[in-house]
Amino acid sequence: MLEHVSGRALAGRRLRPRVADATAGGPACLQRYGQAWRQAVYTARRFVYEFGAARVAVIGDLVHPDGFRRDSGIEFVVWGLRADVFRRTVRRARDACVAVRIHDGDCLDARVAALVRSEAIELACRGREA
Repeated sequence: MLEHVSGRALAGRRLRPRVADATAGGPACLQRYGQAWRQAVYTARRFVYEFGAARVAVIGDLVHPDGFRRDSGIEFVVWGLRADVFRRTVRRARDACVAVRIHDGDCLDARVAALVRSEAIELACRGREA
């Protein structure tokens, strides 16, 4: 089940406690964790408002701060993009300062589908402010 989190709720309810958990990796990891969340929210909104995605969620290390390391990145699941737009979007998102991996939500493999069902946090959705 996807959990939708607004930007304000993310900052208040999700980000602060999870950032505290990321301190195990030291100050550099803590800074990178905060930077990764900011980049994730910004990129998710771009997927929806600039590229026309139906919805965007994040999975992986960002959702589990105890496993977040300095080399961790952002793992997105994006629904509702045409194949050509999806490829162009992936190229642009990878120019970000944090490593990015993007899954096409319209054709997920079994491993990613299981992660989406169990841990995904929805960051943006067309027709809903994230």
